[in-house]
Amino acid sequence: MDFDNKNDELKQKKELTQILLHNSVILKITGGKAEISMDNNLHIDIKIDAGMILYIEKGTSISFKHMKKKLMIVLNLLN
Repeated sequence: MDFDNKNDELKQKKELTQILLHNSVILKITGGKAEISMDNNLHIDIKIDAGMILYIEKGTSISFKHMKKKLMIVLNLLN
């Protein structure tokens, strides 16, 4: 286990970002880690890591808790 990396993560402040989608999207995490909450009549909490791909329907509200300097996402809009 890498204790130095673990301690660095604990010291970093987690940022909250909320997005309401007007189109369906493919969400690809290209770096870092995050916790995502989706609310579309159900509340779902998901831990996501780099390389994961999620399909999210339009009208869904999503919230991210992330370490700002490490998280990068790519949103591809679908019609």
